[in-house]
Amino acid sequence: MERVCEVFSRFDKAGTGTVSQEVLGGVLQKLGVDDASLLAEGSPHAVDGRVRYKEFLSSLCTETGDAPAQKPIFFDMIHSNNAARIRLWLALKEGMAERVETRMVTYPDLKTEAFLKVNPLGKVPALIRSDGVTVFESPVILEYLEEKYWSASPSFKPQSPEGRQLMNLMLRIHDLYIASPNCTAPGHSHSQGAMYLSYGFHGPARGMDLKTRADKIAEIWKQLTWMNQHIVGPYLCGGQLTLADLTWFPTTIFMEFMLPRVFGWPDVFREHEGPFPALARWWCKLSEEAAFKKVRQDIYGYWEEMEGKGQFQHIIDEVAADKDGLKFKYP
Repeated sequence: MERVCEVFSRFDKAGTGTVSQEVLGGVLQKLGVDDASLLAEGSPHAVDGRVRYKEFLSSLCTETGDAPAQKPIFFDMIHSNNAARIRLWLALKEGMAERVETRMVTYPDLKTEAFLKVNPLGKVPALIRSDGVTVFESPVILEYLEEKYWSASPSFKPQSPEGRQLMNLMLRIHDLYIASPNCTAPGHSHSQGAMYLSYGFHGPARGMDLKTRADKIAEIWKQLTWMNQHIVGPYLCGGQLTLADLTWFPTTIFMEFMLPRVFGWPDVFREHEGPFPALARWWCKLSEEAAFKKVRQDIYGYWEEMEGKGQFQHIIDEVAADKDGLKFKYP
């Protein structure tokens, strides 16, 4: 039923929730429904030649014994930057907060048998589609949702091939060089992990040596430099929000919180005359928009809590004890 509703919504240009009886009958005939025109004409949901198609389809499912498809289920975690891109999409895409169920999970939940059936990697985000098929990996989930609900506003993809190319490159840079370890074996971590993972707090499976940490911090600087040079403005790819904005912003909250505290960086996302002026203008704009402000509060608040538990002190002490002149503070 959900897919048929999407088809009808394409004819509902004014967003009234109705289509003409002719349109309703024509679509149902193409779907192989017998006596479609009679169904449309006799519908109790018809008013002045137009039919409220959602109510019509719901009653049709009831009469035929077909249960409406279950809502997709999105598994989120309050501080996960990779899950937050989807949380932003749900908040900003018209009607999605009601059409997709969100379940907030914690670290212990990730190791349960029930969750591992959804994502065998034991990570967020994860999704159960309305047909029961499970999906994991944040860019795959985000692309799926944007494509499935393409008719809902706003679109988060640029109209031109060149705009989409830039968006996809920015997504690729984020996911390959910042936010993914690209290996599930113990001892491997993403570049962003250099800001908060340590032997002292997380043990040997997730920590890293000092040289590896320095290399990953250098990678963060390198990719932020590239991003600053290629922002179109006012959003990453121009005048509209895209999947790139939804993806990068939550990760910058990690950087905003940790890079100054742990490594002595300047506040690169607020200094309009600093090393990344284009990034700063973009970041300051987004951080005042309601959905982004809420996500920032969620993530920032979590890291404030973890700072109080001493998570970052291990890294601060390691860096202070460095005898090899490794670079952690930029520029």
